[in-house]
Amino acid sequence: MNRSLLFATLFAAALPLSAHAGNKPGKGVYILDQDIDMTLSRSHKSSPGGIGKVQVGSVSFRMWGPSDGTDKFQLTWKAGKKVVGTTTCRMPETEEDTDINQINCDVESSKILLAAGANQLDIAVKSAETGKAKLVTSVPFGLVSWNYNGYPTEKEWGMDYDSRLGLHYANWSEGALNLHSWVKFSPTVDRAPGKVKCTANGQAVTPQQSQTTLHRVHDQRDPKTNKEVIYGELEAMFAIDPKDAPVGPWACTALFNGKAMRVFKFELDANHQIVVSPEQANGKIVHPFTVIPKTEMPANADAKRR
Repeated sequence: MNRSLLFATLFAAALPLSAHAGNKPGKGVYILDQDIDMTLSRSHKSSPGGIGKVQVGSVSFRMWGPSDGTDKFQLTWKAGKKVVGTTTCRMPETEEDTDINQINCDVESSKILLAAGANQLDIAVKSAETGKAKLVTSVPFGLVSWNYNGYPTEKEWGMDYDSRLGLHYANWSEGALNLHSWVKFSPTVDRAPGKVKCTANGQAVTPQQSQTTLHRVHDQRDPKTNKEVIYGELEAMFAIDPKDAPVGPWACTALFNGKAMRVFKFELDANHQIVVSPEQANGKIVHPFTVIPKTEMPANADAKRR
């Protein structure tokens, strides 16, 4: 491989690869499909797919649930609705239904070639006993390319992370409310920590401490301008004992360099827990943290989107 994207996933630091029961829709195997990542080669005229396609080297995602280690993942790669290849990947042996494990699948030898634009990965579990595959999830994803060092005869490739800017999560951890969001920013931005301001039932809440930080995850270039952009995690920490947190509707604004980056809106129930959205409760969204779908993205908070 000439170039690898980072395997780091957005909430890797906050989400340990261990037993984690929160918000699991039911028993069995689930995929945290928002965490999917890939390594992609650089393309040029003599590449297998020419300059207009890229070969997938590997794919990573996280599996949530039990496995005896005998079954396999069956990965069906699609360009639009057209199947371009099928690969398999071993499943690890796990002990608990709540175990979360990182899965790294090497697919380079299968020569999966994809073009820029909309693609899809169907992830199924193939039974060692019956040989039949049961679909777990279908993950749509986009790919983008840009000129390598400005030269049009070579292309660098990456996943289109613009689609993830609308993903927002929250959890309680070590006496603090932690709010997370995908963000896109310039490499020249001042990443000095910012603040978090929260209200509950329309009244300001005073924290023991608050801080907003930006974490660099993926470096890319804008396909149109060839300027460098960074995708990463905004993490907003609001320190307050859960039992002291007022029950009811909350709104928390994550400030960075004095500018509002995200406004998280959610509700705490009678047990001071974050209320789960209907989409997450019925399993349409699978994530151990609570998804915050009502989060606002102020205008010009992120670097210019394509």
